[in-house]
Amino acid sequence: MTIRNLQQEIKARIDFQRDSVEVLAEVHYKTVQHYLDTHMNVVVMTGGRNGLQLPHYHKHGFDFFVVLQGRGWLHTADLMDGQITAEGWRHQRLESGDSYGVEPNQAHCLLNDDSKDLVFLNISPARHMSTDYFVLDDVDLNSLRHE
Repeated sequence: MTIRNLQQEIKARIDFQRDSVEVLAEVHYKTVQHYLDTHMNVVVMTGGRNGLQLPHYHKHGFDFFVVLQGRGWLHTADLMDGQITAEGWRHQRLESGDSYGVEPNQAHCLLNDDSKDLVFLNISPARHMSTDYFVLDDVDLNSLRHE
């Protein structure tokens, strides 16, 4: 929903008690929400101790994550032609409040190594989980676990 003339919209609402700043905030929220509903995934995931995502990548989409609760490890690796490059996996500690982005063609997965759930927000393109999700089958998952 886009309101081209905000002042006209306010005048059109006879019993409208809010000021233009509140209306503008509502308009922006609705515009963003519509965009997210049609163009983006906003997902909150949880996982218990030693929960590990399958290592995967996306050819076109950028992933953005925010850790809301818990701690774990982010594993990333660069890919060439769908294979992990010679540099191998990188391991980054994650805690509540951390955020990070994963580029297209970058393998990634999360490991929860805490007794509490690892809760994170994932923002990504809408087609991310349906047509742009490629699992790396030949990864030794035990090599990604930290004790």
